[in-house]
Amino acid sequence: MDFISRRFILACFMAGIIFLSESLFAQASDHDRPVECVIITLHGEVDFAMSSFTQRSTEIASQAGASIIIFDIDTFGGRVDSALDISKTITDLTDIKTIAYVSVKAISAGALIALSCNEIIMKQHTTIGDCAPIAITQEGPQMLGEKFQSPLRAEFRKLAEYNGYPTALAEAMVTQDIEVYKITYNDGRYTYMTGKDLDALTEQEQKQIYRKNVIVDNTQLLTIHDQEALELGFARQIVSNEQELLAIFNLSEENIMRINFTWSEQFVRLIERITPILMLIGLLALYTEFKVPGFGLPGLIALVCFGLVFGSKIFVGLASYTELLLFVTGLVLILLEIFVIPGFGIAGISGILLLIVSLFLASQSFVIPTLPWQVALTKAWIMQFSIVLISFFLGVLLLGKLIPRTSFAQKIALQTELSGNGGFSDVSIDYNKYLGKQGIAISMLRPSGKARFADDLLDVISDTAFISAQTPIRVIRIEGKKLFVEEITET
Repeated sequence: MDFISRRFILACFMAGIIFLSESLFAQASDHDRPVECVIITLHGEVDFAMSSFTQRSTEIASQAGASIIIFDIDTFGGRVDSALDISKTITDLTDIKTIAYVSVKAISAGALIALSCNEIIMKQHTTIGDCAPIAITQEGPQMLGEKFQSPLRAEFRKLAEYNGYPTALAEAMVTQDIEVYKITYNDGRYTYMTGKDLDALTEQEQKQIYRKNVIVDNTQLLTIHDQEALELGFARQIVSNEQELLAIFNLSEENIMRINFTWSEQFVRLIERITPILMLIGLLALYTEFKVPGFGLPGLIALVCFGLVFGSKIFVGLASYTELLLFVTGLVLILLEIFVIPGFGIAGISGILLLIVSLFLASQSFVIPTLPWQVALTKAWIMQFSIVLISFFLGVLLLGKLIPRTSFAQKIALQTELSGNGGFSDVSIDYNKYLGKQGIAISMLRPSGKARFADDLLDVISDTAFISAQTPIRVIRIEGKKLFVEEITET
């Protein structure tokens, strides 16, 4: 098993090298001709991986000397913090013209990304809008209140003003109770105005209004299709395919670079979705490993699970060695509390706190939640982590009571099947009679394991260091049903 373990670890290491190499140096195919435009594909959920991908792709576009970046958008949205990071990445491109090409849909966070671009081009039969902040509860998706909507609405207003989109309509994508009017003046000019702004007009300004039409009532969030986006001033043009899009800017295919998610970036996105499951499997595997002599399959599974979790966080720039060190320290303290220190006290509590802090820091783009959506994300994360911990403790009970009854579990746990002659422990046994008794460790004591005293096979706990199997031992202390032993050394 040691040889297999070494080969497995080496294979994982080599796979990691390939993974990082492909991720760090993967770019679009080289171009012999100058690059005029870069098309960056933003499809799927808006998450940390997409934010990291956008940062990487825009850096490549800038280095390639592109004058235009087209963001091909197709998303129902995702994390607000990731969308804001993407938005900042786009708005920081002051020397490059940015185009949002809504190829299917730009909903919620996708609308925020689209409005961050200098221009929006809509493909036929596409939609954009509905960016109200929501939280997933037991009753399903629930719209968050004004405290959450206000800062997000301000962000939409800022982007609309910067890129020349209708400000009032942009705000209506965030808040449902905003009523928006199209105000047509006597001289033919028109603008879009909220009901609140309309009421604030002076009498003289009111007299200049020729007609007002309700565009958005106070019962709906603004979600518009391609033709409406064109009419309301969001979209510059509607196209039927990408070729028409390129023709608008006089672009030819040979001067275009395309950047898509690499396989490693797609893999990281998958890891992000199943992180709670990986954490649970890793914790259970680590618990099993400490109950089994030697280093075996459970330890390898734990290494792979934790490696995937923290590797993905490091990949997207959320985690560093600080978070990893905190996590390892927390695990050590918890395991010491479980297997070495009687009861449950400072070490166990400190370990749990370090685990929580390390996983939180590795799962968020912020340290201390200050903005409303950061508070909401923190609450959601705490709930998710609590479920993982509860599931872990339930899993430990299953491993300790139900699973060992199967022949497979007995093999991996190195348990000896008991018979009438083999001895067994019973609740009626007087454990005090074993005080001072000498026996043999049947399994390695790390620090708990099994030992034989004459014909009796019992669970014991090493009172000092780990004790190897087949080592003579002596019972030195008894606490309830716990037998503490020490190694017998020759004098």
